[in-house]
Amino acid sequence: MPTITINGRKLQGKEGDTILDVAKSAGIYIPTLCNMEPLPPFGGCRMCLVKVEGMKKYVPSCATPIRDGMVVYTELEELYRLRRSILELILSEHPSGCIVCDDRETCFEFHPEPTKAGRITGCRFCPVRDECELYKIAKYLGIDEIRVPVEYKNVPLKRDDPFIERDYNLCVLCGRCVRACDEIRGVHAIDFIHRGHETVIGTAFDESLIDSGCIFCGACVDVCPTGSISEKKTKWGGKADSVVSTTCMLCPSGCSIDIEVKWGEVMNSLPSDEKAQLCVKGRFTVSPLVTHPQRLKYPMIREDGTLKPVSWEEAIEYASEKLRRYKPKEIGFIVSPWMTNEGAYLMQKFARFIGSDNIGIASKMAFPSMEVLHTAMGFCGARGKIEDISNSDVILIVGTDLNLSAPFLLTRIYRAKKKGAKVIIIDKSAKKLPLYTDMHISPENYGTFLSDIMVAMEGRKSEGRAGKIAGMMKGNICIIFGGDLFDPEGMKALASILNIAALTDSTLLPAWDGSNVQGELNMGCMAGYLPGQHDIADENSRRRIEELWDAKLPGKGTNPLYNPEGMKALYLTQYVSKIPEGVDFVILQDLYESELVEKADVIFPAAAFTEEEGTVNNLENEIKKILKCSDTPGMAMRDWEIISKLAGAMGYDFDYKSADEIMAEIKKCIPEMEAKGGKKILILENEMNDIEPAIPIPEGDIYYRGTLIGSKVDDFADVIEAWGYQNE
Repeated sequence: MPTITINGRKLQGKEGDTILDVAKSAGIYIPTLCNMEPLPPFGGCRMCLVKVEGMKKYVPSCATPIRDGMVVYTELEELYRLRRSILELILSEHPSGCIVCDDRETCFEFHPEPTKAGRITGCRFCPVRDECELYKIAKYLGIDEIRVPVEYKNVPLKRDDPFIERDYNLCVLCGRCVRACDEIRGVHAIDFIHRGHETVIGTAFDESLIDSGCIFCGACVDVCPTGSISEKKTKWGGKADSVVSTTCMLCPSGCSIDIEVKWGEVMNSLPSDEKAQLCVKGRFTVSPLVTHPQRLKYPMIREDGTLKPVSWEEAIEYASEKLRRYKPKEIGFIVSPWMTNEGAYLMQKFARFIGSDNIGIASKMAFPSMEVLHTAMGFCGARGKIEDISNSDVILIVGTDLNLSAPFLLTRIYRAKKKGAKVIIIDKSAKKLPLYTDMHISPENYGTFLSDIMVAMEGRKSEGRAGKIAGMMKGNICIIFGGDLFDPEGMKALASILNIAALTDSTLLPAWDGSNVQGELNMGCMAGYLPGQHDIADENSRRRIEELWDAKLPGKGTNPLYNPEGMKALYLTQYVSKIPEGVDFVILQDLYESELVEKADVIFPAAAFTEEEGTVNNLENEIKKILKCSDTPGMAMRDWEIISKLAGAMGYDFDYKSADEIMAEIKKCIPEMEAKGGKKILILENEMNDIEPAIPIPEGDIYYRGTLIGSKVDDFADVIEAWGYQNE
């Protein structure tokens, strides 16, 4: 390992480290504006210049690799003078009176929050003044005046896009936003435009962001050091009272996310660290979703045809009394794929205690995937890990728009693309494709086309596009499939994907149409399956669960989403657009007001994921922790608490005190709870019979808990409409 000397200290680094890397590791401060992890070195701002013995010129520490024996100086007076001159030139085109103001500290004392303004002209009107990197460097360098003429750029403000507004009068041309968009996200929506003094950050032909290819991931906002690119709705919120790290539940990627909380409400959502990346849903829609004024706040029951607010005790007693009137086989349970493992586990356990196996997940992927994946792979739908994508030679994406279904995967796909991977998309939709797509096929039928690829791979036929793809399937292969696959021959298509994965020993990742479909399959939220995805007819599994629960399990039931015939009562945990004929009693456990509220007999207001505690399983079957960040509105309650109360009122022992207590029981039921991929896939017969759902199942990509995200977040509706989705 190379050893270098910085300011007289001998330090060790790794091959490929820069001077700045080693200095940071040793706690030696070198100012920089353009450098930021995980962005590659740029050397543009020149603030990090250092002196190296043996080199005639000062060198940027962020872009200079270390070599053994190198001697570096970072704190020479000549360097301070040079850095001050550079920063003064930068500040001459930035509203900077606040940076050199003698009364700054007093002003901050009496004006602790920024004042909302149409145009930012100083620190009192700047939403990022507490995190201003310019000020921190100016203070370090001792700048108390600007000795060059100051000129305000007077660039027009850009405010017409969803979520993001741009004020390039604050821009210092550090290039972070351009590099985040290019090097990390692979989108290239913005770049440096014009030349010399007229240089600004912008889009091609000065288009809006929504027309430039922007995916509104917020990466540019998160790396901007000055507030030049900022978030519209939350920039004036001031300091958060607390920040809680949890897991985002708006897609199955399970990204780590920081929730900023003020006055008990979610104020903002941010990546959990500098290296993390979020998507449009996780970055911009969490706060408006969970704080929406149409949240259900109070339990209600229907009397004489009218809903009326009641206490929890009254609502629970009313619901339990009504359920007792029905035979077990007449009661169906629909589990929302946005519930935690703990809530889902108690739901299926409650159903089985009642004596009903009529349970299903509101996901169009869950039922067919369970039938096919369980036969081919056993416990988990995934094979391999998300990180395997980065080292893939070929990435095959089938039946999903990853911009919305699992956006985090796109950063790994782009990382693989930069190493030379081929990206193939098989998708019948006309939705937005990544710029780095090598081949796009829009087949008439997924099942037939995928079967043709498998036939070509086996050498029986190698013509046309299927044969061309078969010829490319060499090296490390990653296959990602999603909800659009499940057309009338979805099970046949999925069987073909599994066979291709088996032939190529591929990584296989399902982009589930809900944040916790995998976890809920594990919990046994499907007719005919027990926790651990064990067949309910399997005597050993059945006996083991009966002993753990000290209860008699029912026989195999039906999935109420696909076969609601004979059911008279439904327990719903999200919005559905259709109540089957014959159902005369509906319990709705949901978050938002909707037309379904007017059809329900009991309303249980549920908590959003920022108000929950528990766990979920992401698409690689990794357990992710959900932590309570904010207060529930009104009398809303967490899913597992509601189910516990209702089961208790029915006479069952569901006296759970915490999500941790439930998880301890889950692990006893499911020893393989954290089983990962890597299993051998059995070759399947392609002829499988699909069943159309009787109750329409919403696309998980643009929904949360069965509700269109765009119906609660107008800017999101604008984005997905531009991408070809319908907001209805």
